[in-house]
Amino acid sequence: LFFLFHCKPKIENSKKSNNKNNEKTFEEILKKRITYSYNTGDKYIESTKDDGSIDDSKFITVTLQDGLTFKGENNSLLTDTDYTTKNVPVGLTMEITKLTETTAKITFKGNAKLHSNDAVTINNVNNITVAFEDSAFNHSSDSFDILGRSKNDIAIGYLYTGAILSYRYFWDGATFYEKDNEGEVDNILTVSVEKDSFISPPEIGNGNRVRLFIENTHYTVANVPDGLTARVVKFSDDIQLSFTGKATSHRSADNVKNIIFTILPAALQTATDLANTVTKTKNDISIVFDVYLLSLSGAGDTFTENPTKYGGAGRFSKSDSKDYNTMLFAAPDDQQVRTVVYSKNIIANPVAGTHFTVSGLPANLEIGFTAISTTIFSIWIVKSATSHANIDDTTFTITFDKSIFATPPASNDDIIGRVQTFKLDFVD
Repeated sequence: LFFLFHCKPKIENSKKSNNKNNEKTFEEILKKRITYSYNTGDKYIESTKDDGSIDDSKFITVTLQDGLTFKGENNSLLTDTDYTTKNVPVGLTMEITKLTETTAKITFKGNAKLHSNDAVTINNVNNITVAFEDSAFNHSSDSFDILGRSKNDIAIGYLYTGAILSYRYFWDGATFYEKDNEGEVDNILTVSVEKDSFISPPEIGNGNRVRLFIENTHYTVANVPDGLTARVVKFSDDIQLSFTGKATSHRSADNVKNIIFTILPAALQTATDLANTVTKTKNDISIVFDVYLLSLSGAGDTFTENPTKYGGAGRFSKSDSKDYNTMLFAAPDDQQVRTVVYSKNIIANPVAGTHFTVSGLPANLEIGFTAISTTIFSIWIVKSATSHANIDDTTFTITFDKSIFATPPASNDDIIGRVQTFKLDFVD
């Protein structure tokens, strides 16, 4: 007969120390553990200073369990030999502060050298590692026996500041203005963006190629006078704000200077949060009614010398003609014409010395001019400057008299922008 004995094998402890009294089972090892939790959210965030520093209100709480305790006094920092770190952004230093016997908090001090978060560069991180050494605790066991002794997914999110928005008026004067005293307003506010791009809304129907942005989806606007409606369209890479309709009341007492225009994230291709983008809002848009206003067109106020294109040094146009059509015909694609726009109708044939005066124009230069419409006055420069070195850069002014208006104001003082200054840039 054969007898089969079933023998229970001896189970060795998963780890033994040199002292048999310190033998530990696998279950005992698992009982010593560390947990981590953000006080809010799931990452650290940059402070609103946008300087690479971390918001002081954000921290991770480290909690010891099953008999583990931190060494040192409460509210004291652990030393840099009590833990190691990896992937901490340059400029930041991790600090761990003991709160109680069993809790501590992790914070960051300093300023991250790289802290961009935009459509071009994203410096956010999610792989910062901290690992506790045995010296951090009041016990003699190896910290490798502690479950959760390290955490390798600590994250920092920097402020989204990518969309930098800028604003400029097509006609100078930094305002919308009434035209013809009928409640309609003129001018265009162009909005440009850096480090992001505007979306392209669908074209509106009937063969019209205009791409119209939608209020409360792509933008908000407030304090618009009754009777006027904001209109925002895509123009090349920019967007343009104008107003349609007629103001119900349009006396000078109805002027406004607090229209608020705000770009929403949906208007941009990348942005999901513009909370920290200060330039998303322009809150000083104005409309003036019943005003005599002069402003420059989007072409600006500078004339630039170009000897190659215009046939000689000191020249700002190819033709010396003071006739508008002749001047344009001489170089139809490359003439420097600057335009003054009027909010009210002007006379058909202004005369220099009577309806306006020119001051400061360098020797041998003259201006050509014409009223090309009831509200647009164009000027150009003819002949060659006697002195045309780079150091001869200068300015000249045109001062308009009230008599240039078809219905003049009571005084020249009633005209906003009656003195316009232009720059001459010599390149020799």
